[in-house]
Amino acid sequence: MPNRQSLLRLLVSGFYLGYAPAAPGTIASLFALLAWFALVKLGFWLLLGLVLFLFVLASYLCHLRVSATGEKDPGYIVIDEILGMWIALLILGTGNQADSFYFVLIAFLFFRIFDIWKIFPLKSIEKIRGGMGIMLDDAVAGIYAGVITRLIAMVLA
Repeated sequence: MPNRQSLLRLLVSGFYLGYAPAAPGTIASLFALLAWFALVKLGFWLLLGLVLFLFVLASYLCHLRVSATGEKDPGYIVIDEILGMWIALLILGTGNQADSFYFVLIAFLFFRIFDIWKIFPLKSIEKIRGGMGIMLDDAVAGIYAGVITRLIAMVLA
């Protein structure tokens, strides 16, 4: 039976996606994108509840992990990228735009750009200590990506 820290590491690393040798955040975001095609069938309200619940749970799990290890925001923690990507896709919607591979891909690209570049206020949010700080900057990057992609979808639809 795994100990508590092993279980925390498993969960916050997105089932070890965070230990990918290169670009673990991008790989986790890509996983989130692919999982979305199965999740979107749940409908908007169930997905909203799921994302909110997982955001709170992931914040707590990240807090436990960094409190135990003394790390600030280690690269292997990618649960924030998974949820940030889902936030972007949730804003895009669960209708025709969400089913379009092109709009999902655009949301993915914008999310990765915002997550990597840390445009205002992401850099400041990233300085918040603990699990909430780890999760919030990616949540806001997801909001940015989702809103911009939604606007593009509305213009092109």
